[in-house]
This record gives sequence, structure tokens and C-alpha cells, in this order.
Amino acid sequence: MFRKYIYAVLACGVAFGAENFEKFEPGAVTGGATEYGKLSAENAEIMKNGRSGEQSLCLKGGASSATVTLKSALEKASKFCFYLERRSGKEPFVVTVKAITSKGEETVLTLDKPHNGGGFPNKVAGDLPAGTKGIKIETDTPEGTGALVDDLMVISGPMK
Repeated sequence: MFRKYIYAVLACGVAFGAENFEKFEPGAVTGGATEYGKLSAENAEIMKNGRSGEQSLCLKGGASSATVTLKSALEKASKFCFYLERRSGKEPFVVTVKAITSKGEETVLTLDKPHNGGGFPNKVAGDLPAGTKGIKIETDTPEGTGALVDDLMVISGPMK
């Protein structure tokens, strides 16, 4: 019965635990503790609309960002993924993911055409270089809109 779950974990590598923002109080958020380390956020709030739980992180309209400073730097190149829900079909809508290293910020992914709709239809995944100390998610969306982020994971090993 559990065999399919064990195979899924082995195929995806080792995730250190998904951050689903359930420990945060709903409302405006500027920081707090996550599964991976310290969260700092600008123009963000915790909303009662989640993918795996009841809540998610909303990066509100305009320029917004959330940075998770990892508890320790990644010893080897790793993967990240999270789920994204676009809150409006209005343009522009750009999501940028950056790895924070000793050399500064390095853009590892830019998404400018995510799918519309509820239910977190966008799985956003990419590579993080060895030495990554933090992950920064930036959004540029029209005022009054935004993007929901949920189930953030850092994965060591292959991800399919």
C-alpha cells in the first residue's frame, strides 16, 4: 500500500519538508520562521487559501518579494519547487526566483506567463547552485492582484 509513496520519495530526492505557511497568523507578514530558515517579506500577507493546507503566502500586487534565508548553505547543487496561483489575468505578471550566494543574487528562473486559475496550477521548479544561502521570490504584478505561493521545497538529489 505504501510502496507507491516510497518510490515517489526515492524518485524525487530528499525534500527537507514543504513550507506550507500554516504556522503563520493570517494577515500582513514581514518575517518569521519557516521549515528552511528565516522568512523576510515585503508587500506580503498570509491568506486563507492554500494548496496542501488552509493558508499560503500572498505576494501582493506591485513589487513584492519573499526571501528564505536557509539555516545553512547548500553543500551541493540542489533543486527547489513551489506551487503558484496567479490572482489575475492582468499584465504584467512576472515571477523571478533568485539564489542568494556569497557572490550575491543569481537569477535561476523567470516566469512571465503562468497559467491563470485557482487551485495552484503552476508548479515552479528549478536548480539552486551549491553554496546557496537563501531563496528569493520576487513578483511584479498589477496593483490589486498578486500571486499565491505554497508548498515551497528544497530537494537534494534528482527531481522528476
